Amino acid sequence: MAVPYTFGSATTSIPLSQLDSNFATTITLGNTAIQLGNTVTTLNNMTLASPTLTTPALGTPASGVMTNVTGIPAGQITGSQAIPKSTLPTGSVLQVVQTVYSTVQSTSGSTALFDSGLTATITPTSSTSKILILVSQNVEFYINSSQGQYVNMNICRGSSSVSNFTSCAYSQFTPGSNGYQDSFQTVSLQYLDSPATTSSTTYKTQGSITNVSSTAGLRFQNNGGISTMTLLEIAA
Repeated sequence: MAVPYTFGSATTSIPLSQLDSNFATTITLGNTAIQLGNTVTTLNNMTLASPTLTTPALGTPASGVMTNVTGIPAGQITGSQAIPKSTLPTGSVLQVVQTVYSTVQSTSGSTALFDSGLTATITPTSSTSKILILVSQNVEFYINSSQGQYVNMNICRGSSSVSNFTSCAYSQFTPGSNGYQDSFQTVSLQYLDSPATTSSTTYKTQGSITNVSSTAGLRFQNNGGISTMTLLEIAA
């Protein structure tokens, strides 16, 4: 039987009615059946080995899994979808909280620890997270005798101390005309805590002096001093 049209020399579309019945045989790609004359926009269950996609229209999938991907051009990433925190690698910063405090707190004639007034609260997203605590503590300490004065500091989770910092500030005093001298310093503290909770957790600082007399004492945030505490939740 003669073939009415020759593909190689066709200059117009060929009516399906003029083609042999074999051209109507369905083929399957992946699990999608394709027949000549049909328009197919979706192929399912296909594996493409080393394909080259030129300006592909990938649509907006609800979700997807990419493996062995070496890079995605920044221009191809749109939308406001968030990466789940639980999928971030160990060491990632999950959230940051900071408190800035400037109210004066003071004590005198005692070596007991007392609260500086500086606190910060964070609610971990995972019970395995670490909390990195960064403190910049403004201190003033004084004494009316010719001796050295040390300041000790604590970081507490709730009412329980999690880290002690001994002799983190020091000054050697010689009393002046007013009977005493004082020293203003900024103390930096760092500690990595493991609270093992997803409940709201509050941290605070405490301080004390080592030598006391009738005019020896310790002040926090005096004369406009500012203290800060920054809490970083770290994925573990």
